[in-house]
Amino acid sequence: MNEIKNSFVSLISLAFKAEAIKKIIFSRPKSSEITKVSARLCAHRGRKILALEYFLPGNTVSHKNLTEDSLVDEIFLLVCEYRQVNLLTHLGDAE
Repeated sequence: MNEIKNSFVSLISLAFKAEAIKKIIFSRPKSSEITKVSARLCAHRGRKILALEYFLPGNTVSHKNLTEDSLVDEIFLLVCEYRQVNLLTHLGDAE
């Protein structure tokens, strides 16, 4: 199972480098109170980032920005925590 997760994280990393990400949606959490996490590609101070939105109870949202350096580790944790991940890109989609 970890091989599949690693492959999906690699796919997300490649899409990030190619600037092809439209949106990533992590849903159906295993145990987290965070019901959904969505991510989109953005630019911040001239650098490419992945902007994450964490949907929390009480209709609140938390934000976190990932650079290329921190992308793989953080995305792997999310892939492990959620039962469903949708990667939407300009080149095609993956689930």
